[in-house]
Formats: sequence, C-alpha cells, structure tokens
Amino acid sequence: IREKRGLTLEDVARITKIPTKFLKAIQNTDLKKLPARVYVQGFVKNLASLYRLDPADTAKAYLEYLDSRTGKPN
Repeated sequence: IREKRGLTLEDVARITKIPTKFLKAIQNTDLKKLPARVYVQGFVKNLASLYRLDPADTAKAYLEYLDSRTGKPN
C-alpha cells in the first residue's frame, strides 16, 4: 500500500513520526527488531490511518499474524 501511494519509508517516518527502523521491521515482519507489542499496535494503527484502512481491524490482523509466527495463542 505504501508503494502504491508513492511513499518512501522516509516519507512515512516523517509523516507518522515512527522511526524508520521500526517501519522496516513491521514491513518485513522482523520479529527480532520489533518493539514491544503495545508500540507495534500503535504504530500499525497510525500506518492504517495514513493508508486509509481501518486502524482497529488492521492492528488486530497484524498482531494475529505476529502471534501465528511466534506460536503465541491469541
């Protein structure tokens, strides 16, 4: 979605104030570089708003995806 909107990671970082390193970790699902879950949830909600997606649904889906990658129960 970011690329379809013509935005670079730097653009998104500037607009959302989310550090580029966390944007990369979210985009690549880099579990080792993601911050605490509460921050991930907030960051994903901010990104969803920027991309005109439902923030709550997007954050829920992303966190469920993370849980499936880590083997944590929902």
